[in-house]
Amino acid sequence: MITVIAHELAESLSDPNFNAWYDRKRDENADKCNFNFGPTKVWTNGAKYNIAFGGKAYLIQQNWDPVLQKCAQTA
Repeated sequence: MITVIAHELAESLSDPNFNAWYDRKRDENADKCNFNFGPTKVWTNGAKYNIAFGGKAYLIQQNWDPVLQKCAQTA
């Protein structure tokens, strides 16, 4: 669930009026990297994660980085 919230939050911040940032396919920045999680680790319970904070592990998708021109974890 957290990855969906992060996805939509990233899009709302980069394209608050729904008409500013999208590519030729009309994908917003988070859509370009949907379900792309990048490198992952394995938590103590066996679940995959790519971000840990507050003693908890999360699997959050990457977002499009216009400077790098690729999906990246920018948290």
